[in-house]
Amino acid sequence: MSSPQKAVDCQVCGTFFPSRNALFKHLKTSSCGENNPLAESAAIAEHDEDSDTGRLQFIVRMTNDVLKTNYSLVSFDKKKGKHLLQLLNDILASLDPAMKTDVMMEDNNKTVQRMGEFLAAILNYKPTSSQDFQNALTTGDPNAVYPIMYWVLKRMPENHKRVYLAKYLMPVNIPQDMIASDDGVREVYDHYKVLVSQFKEVHKNVDRLGGFSKADSAKSQYDSLDKEKEQMQARV
Repeated sequence: MSSPQKAVDCQVCGTFFPSRNALFKHLKTSSCGENNPLAESAAIAEHDEDSDTGRLQFIVRMTNDVLKTNYSLVSFDKKKGKHLLQLLNDILASLDPAMKTDVMMEDNNKTVQRMGEFLAAILNYKPTSSQDFQNALTTGDPNAVYPIMYWVLKRMPENHKRVYLAKYLMPVNIPQDMIASDDGVREVYDHYKVLVSQFKEVHKNVDRLGGFSKADSAKSQYDSLDKEKEQMQARV
């Protein structure tokens, strides 16, 4: 059985609260939280990632680490709508610079499509509800966006690896009728598929021997894949 929480006081206004949780609620709804980050830290110290507050604390800490920002739990909690989607996009852009954009100026449908495809196709994010996922990227509702942010930030090393491998393993979109009718395209495409298979084996061996960080030892394999993709895309 957990021990009862002791009464604590707000170091800004001096008000006493029966528990740290009560103090945290006070900090979220008053100016004291903005003016006293030490009091805020004390208020959330007992939370772990199994609680909503613990997960939010993790999101804030990791966002600050990834984006080199300095959000407090209170200031982060104020992010809503496109402002929150911009933060999510910035986190995704830290994985792939091609994702960098000003969400505030982007069409909503474009935002949903772009971020949705990156999360699902590249990072292999599987939402529990497609409707909630759509809602998150459309409205920027914190209740819908936070689970996505938590999932991404919790798996940053794995996500970096997925983005890296996607450059070589994402299928090249070549019309089937072109493959069937153009001998040159078919030859390059068949060679490309062979290189992809070889790449997978090389990468497995590199991963097993020295880890992902040493994958540069297979650089010639990667360069060959790049050249084949460029040739096919030039023909389409």
